[in-house]
Amino acid sequence: MKTNLGSGRMSAFVHRDRIQNCYKETINDPFDELTNEMLHNTAVSNSVPMEFLIPPFLTGIAHFLNKSEIRPWGSWTQPSIIYSATVGFTGTNKTAAMDAVRNAIAEVESATEICDMRSRMNQSATVESLLKQLNNDSRQIQLWDELKTWQSSLGLYKTGSASDYDTTIYLTTYNGGTLKRQTCSSNISIQKPVVNICGMAHPGEICRCLDEERKNANSNDGLYSRFLLCMPKPEFRDADLNEEILPNTPSLARVFYVVDQTHKNKRFYMYDNDAQKLAVKFYNEQQEFLRENHSTDTYISGMLGKLKGHTQRLAMIIQAVLNAAEFLVSVGESSNQPITSEFQDIVKNGLLLPTDVDNICLINTQSTEKSINLAKYFMNHKKYLSGYTAAGVLEQSCNIIPQLTRKILLYPGPSVPCNAITRSTRNTAEQVKDEMKSLCEQGLGETKHEKPQGGGRLIFTFIKKNHPRLVS
Repeated sequence: MKTNLGSGRMSAFVHRDRIQNCYKETINDPFDELTNEMLHNTAVSNSVPMEFLIPPFLTGIAHFLNKSEIRPWGSWTQPSIIYSATVGFTGTNKTAAMDAVRNAIAEVESATEICDMRSRMNQSATVESLLKQLNNDSRQIQLWDELKTWQSSLGLYKTGSASDYDTTIYLTTYNGGTLKRQTCSSNISIQKPVVNICGMAHPGEICRCLDEERKNANSNDGLYSRFLLCMPKPEFRDADLNEEILPNTPSLARVFYVVDQTHKNKRFYMYDNDAQKLAVKFYNEQQEFLRENHSTDTYISGMLGKLKGHTQRLAMIIQAVLNAAEFLVSVGESSNQPITSEFQDIVKNGLLLPTDVDNICLINTQSTEKSINLAKYFMNHKKYLSGYTAAGVLEQSCNIIPQLTRKILLYPGPSVPCNAITRSTRNTAEQVKDEMKSLCEQGLGETKHEKPQGGGRLIFTFIKKNHPRLVS
């Protein structure tokens, strides 16, 4: 059977140091004990690392918070909106992690009698379609098996600078702002819509997007700086390996359901006194870095600027999950079972109306510490995927992967004509040929003299290994 493995192999070669740094960066106990056990069971059942589940799980919880906000201090607020992505190679079972969360959300919608036509799980192909859906229901969640599909929809059917309009919509939505859309035939105004996004992505695509943002940090819109990104080390479990399933842990659907039912009305999250001191200390540390480096490293400064908001949103989500887990234990329903009518009755009877008039929910020190650790985890992964080393220094492409090598390996398609590389670089034909021969010695391909499709003289060409044209 002929298999095309070329693009993944090339991406792994070009970005190998970034990927290895991500694999070394792990997170322990990101949530409370019961939630960690639930995610462990879900990971084992779906044969994925638990870390694959964290981005879609966070995005799902944010969705069910129903426009709740966190008020860290002063008049500053952050909405319950998360943009996230799990990064991994093809064949690492990323989709299984997404399906586990998607199926749990669908189960909650079924239990709350939301029909398919009114489902909040949105797959709009264009921004115009999304706006129309938001005009009907201003709370939507997008779960993409391929984040590239979502990215490709930005600017669809638009040309030139008009394509930036789509990105602006998502930037505005992330900040929790009001969306307005005026055309000759319609006038749409949506008050503080909530769109949560999670996608599964490939390392080559994400590294390219982050590199572009980094190189144009002074003029780029910073869309991906708003994403929580992680590239955990994949796990490949044998079919006959029976890992322990921890008992007395709830299902994803039951946790989502409790969060949904406890947030039928918008809630406001605030830190308790000790938690606020911890949150302020971490916030001030980021401010100190920004004061000293905002003009010298604009890319990292931009990411840190978003990190401050990310940390608050994560604290709100982690506290909401803890509250849901404690509620399930208190009513004796922390078991891995579907949402039944009996379970719904127990939840309904067990819920008490908030006693405080403002519907305030306090965030404790434990949730604050976990939000900081999780924010650092995502930040480090994004730094590595952007080309920074573990020491925090930007890698020099010429010292790690020569620019000429990158041009050859990332050239689209299996065949790389020598003259195509000389036209796009300042290298001579002899230099390009020598580099192609060097790649052959490393087992990454072979060279041939090929005739162009339009005819003409033979051209020295590098054929990437494992493409069908090299399979005999």
